[in-house]
Amino acid sequence: WAQVGRVPRRCVWRRFVAPPPPPITSDDMACASRMPGLPEPYEVMGVSKEEYDSSASLQEAHAYLEACGVPRLMESLLARVVLDKPQDLRQYLVQRLQEMQDGGGSPSMGCFTEEDLSTMFDMWDALKVGALPAPKVAESLRALGCSRGKEDDVVAGFVGSLDASVDKPTFIKIVRAQLEACFSSPAFQGKA
Repeated sequence: WAQVGRVPRRCVWRRFVAPPPPPITSDDMACASRMPGLPEPYEVMGVSKEEYDSSASLQEAHAYLEACGVPRLMESLLARVVLDKPQDLRQYLVQRLQEMQDGGGSPSMGCFTEEDLSTMFDMWDALKVGALPAPKVAESLRALGCSRGKEDDVVAGFVGSLDASVDKPTFIKIVRAQLEACFSSPAFQGKA
C-alpha cells in the first residue's frame, strides 16, 4: 500500500487490473461437470496436476474408477457408516457390500431411506407450508450427485416447469427415482 501512495492516481487502476483469464480448455470443461467441493482426481491419487496430466496410466486408472462407480460407492458406504456408527466397522462394510451384491437388479437408493427423503423435504420446508419451489428439488438432486447437469430438466419433467411448487410425496417420488437411477446403474453395481 505504501507504493500506491507514490503512484499517481490515474495509474492505480492500470496497476491492479487482473490479467484476462486464460482460454477454457477441455480439461477445464471436464472439471466443470464435477460436483463442487469434491477433490480433483490428481488430489485423490496423491500426485501433482502436472504428473496426472502427463501420465496416461493415471488417467486410465481414474477413468476406470469413474466408469465402475467406485467414488459413488465409497461415498454411499461412508455416509451409511456415519449415520449408523457400527461397532464392528469391517463386518458392517462387508454386510453392506454383500447386500448390494445380493440386491443386484433391484432398485436401490444407496445409503438413503424413505425417512431420509422425508427429513430432507422437512428441512427445506422450514416454514411448514407443505410445498417447495421446484428449484429447491433440483438443488437437492445436485447436492446428492444425481442427474448430474440435468437436475432442472428432471424436475421440470416431473412437475411441468421450474415455476411449480412440489409437495412432499412428489419430492420423494422425484428424488427416489433419481437416487435409484444413480445407485442401481450397472456402472455403480460394478457391471460396466
